[in-house]
Amino acid sequence: MTVPVPVVHPPLLGGDLWQQVAVERADGRCECRTQCGNPHKKDNGACTRLQAPGRPLHLAPRTDVLIHRAAGLPAADLLALCLPCYDGLDRLRRKDRRAFADQATQPEPLF
Repeated sequence: MTVPVPVVHPPLLGGDLWQQVAVERADGRCECRTQCGNPHKKDNGACTRLQAPGRPLHLAPRTDVLIHRAAGLPAADLLALCLPCYDGLDRLRRKDRRAFADQATQPEPLF
C-alpha cells in the first residue's frame, strides 16, 4: 500500500514561480542554510522542515532587495523557506536595515 503524498496548493498569485522554486527545485524542503540566524546545529547547518498542508514554503529573495524589486526576481534569485526560517530571515534583514538607517543619520564629525 502506498502512502498518499499530501497536496500543498500554490498561492493564488505567483503560483507558477512558487511551483518552480518550492516544489521542483527545493522538492518541498526548506532551503535555509543558516540564513535565518538559526545555526540548525543538529541538522548540519540545514533546515529539514518539509512543506505540508497548512505549512507551505514561502519564497524570499536570496539577497535583501526592495519589495517592488523582489516581485520581479527570477527563480534562481529566490529561496524556498519554511515559516520559522522566513520569519528569522525577515527579522535579521529588518534589523540590518535599521542599523544602516541609524548609521546614515549620524552626523559626520567635523574634525
